[in-house]
Amino acid sequence: MSVRQIARFGCLLALLVSTTVLLSAQNEPKMPVGSESKTITGCVHKGNEAGGYYLEDENGKTWELTDSADKVADHVGHKVALTGTSVHENASEEAKRASTEKAEAGGNNYADFRVSSVKMISDSCR
Repeated sequence: MSVRQIARFGCLLALLVSTTVLLSAQNEPKMPVGSESKTITGCVHKGNEAGGYYLEDENGKTWELTDSADKVADHVGHKVALTGTSVHENASEEAKRASTEKAEAGGNNYADFRVSSVKMISDSCR
């Protein structure tokens, strides 16, 4: 093999690896915004989407609860402390849910949250 052929092979390999990485990143539905776990407190509501739930926190921010139905379904109407991580949807998923999330938030700020644990504070939101 000549030096020129080795250089072409190296360039082709680099292109293949970078394309694979970019394509796999596009297929990731949710990326953690921060790996740090945090706790948010507020009232759990049934969302407008099938199997969807959201939490309105004490500051008026709405948190769309992703991948969390099994953890929060029994807490609709309860004041809870949710521990988990903020998540960022990819652009196509965010576009699909934008109108529903805006409607649920009632014009307030909103974000996505993946729940890892639930602690009930009160059986009512009042």
